[in-house]
Amino acid sequence: MTLEVSEFRNLEKLKHATVHQYKGGAVALSKSVGVNQATLSNKVNVNMPNHKLSLNESIQVQRITGHYGMLHETARLLDHVCLPIPDTELENISDLELLDCWGKWHEQIGQTVKTMRDALDDHIITKDELGSIERDMHHAIACGMALIERFKTMAQRPRK
Repeated sequence: MTLEVSEFRNLEKLKHATVHQYKGGAVALSKSVGVNQATLSNKVNVNMPNHKLSLNESIQVQRITGHYGMLHETARLLDHVCLPIPDTELENISDLELLDCWGKWHEQIGQTVKTMRDALDDHIITKDELGSIERDMHHAIACGMALIERFKTMAQRPRK
């Protein structure tokens, strides 16, 4: 299935926001990414179609900023979901942390249902509404998978 140019609009906006919302913006990121500040700004400028952030540069920007919206949007466009690798702190998860994770999952499911209901109000689903439904559904799935990761660490604990 071929994607239309319009389907990349959100990804392009995320590239721009990730660079320019970072403390110090393109100036602060440019040295770490290995390009000059003006070039980095141009590569994330949606109005400059001939300048593009490379995959390697995108990875560097996301690692430095700690914002992975580009990764998640790319995965969504490819019909995938990304999940962070759990850190070792999950080994000593408390009941409260488990409950919080469960709550976040249900909160995201509720948001997905609300987005679907809002889209169905007029009995017509636009491409933008479908994109919102997809994004919310992917977030809900990611929250559910995070809960599963927490349960996996509990399953490996020896019984007391």
